[in-house]
Amino acid sequence: MTDNEERTEKSQSPIDMESKSSGSPATFIDNLVVPGDVVVDLSSMTNQTIKLGGGLRQDCDAISVMKAGKLRFSKPNKYWVETSQKRYVPCAEDSVLGIVVESKSDNFLIDIKGPALAFLPVLAFEGGTRRNIPKFEAGTLLYVRVVKANPGMNPELSCTDASGKAAEFGALKDGYMFECSTGLSRMLLSSPTCPVLEALGKKLSFEIAVGLNGRVWVNANSPSIVIIVANAIMNSETLSGVQQKIMAEKLLQKIQPQVDNPSFYRVLWLVWLLGSEGLTFGSISSEMQSGPLRCSCYRESDTSQTTPYDGVKWRQKIWCLFLALGSLPAENLVDEI
Repeated sequence: MTDNEERTEKSQSPIDMESKSSGSPATFIDNLVVPGDVVVDLSSMTNQTIKLGGGLRQDCDAISVMKAGKLRFSKPNKYWVETSQKRYVPCAEDSVLGIVVESKSDNFLIDIKGPALAFLPVLAFEGGTRRNIPKFEAGTLLYVRVVKANPGMNPELSCTDASGKAAEFGALKDGYMFECSTGLSRMLLSSPTCPVLEALGKKLSFEIAVGLNGRVWVNANSPSIVIIVANAIMNSETLSGVQQKIMAEKLLQKIQPQVDNPSFYRVLWLVWLLGSEGLTFGSISSEMQSGPLRCSCYRESDTSQTTPYDGVKWRQKIWCLFLALGSLPAENLVDEI
């Protein structure tokens, strides 16, 4: 190889690298990217408008990557870098869970896990006026939308969608809120439905609100269901779709009898009865089979119908627990007592 050929090869190598880095956006979508990668060349796109999400920035006619992760695209024209991290970087149009820190005359200061507190104007509600300003105490959990997120400025929030309707935004009452990584929160909001939520939703009834800032709120009629859902979600981050379904099914098999069968609550009711002062089990009727709270008993003062509270107390307790668990019919219990 001559010297001239070597010079030509060396001079062409940087051009080849640049052409690879500024290739079509489709080649980078769903692939790993690192800071410095140019994923979109605006000079080759005419009469097109694109939206940039987290992890991307515009340098003249080039859209470059700011952090490592996977490049994602959503129709019609939004690009962002998806990564899993604890720190949340606010981005416009993100739905987040915020905690009220302070209430002022014109706005509320909200903690959204960002580098700075965000502010929620008192009029940023559906039909908001000076006469019906909402009142939120410190610590109130809100589901809000990020309206503006400019560098060096406090993010601006709103409790309405783009059309001005309240939609699902507003205060979240009761329930349980826990924190996770931003990658897990995006997985829960992905389409189609996340496998772990799909598997749990087939057997359990619960409400859930997921914020892109790594906060999840779960609410259900029973505290046990809330704990089950929260644990299943937190354990699913490193699992594949198939593994998530298997994990959820195994978890439901263990707790399903307790969640679905009202006898689980009969035990709690009977424990309260056994611990109540002045109660004897004169009769425990078969009405218990129709509900957890239908149990008849007599007090010591009911002299007309009183069964002595004698040495068979513990024997009665065992029979009652068996009845509550659904292992014995109520008729057998009445006969034995």
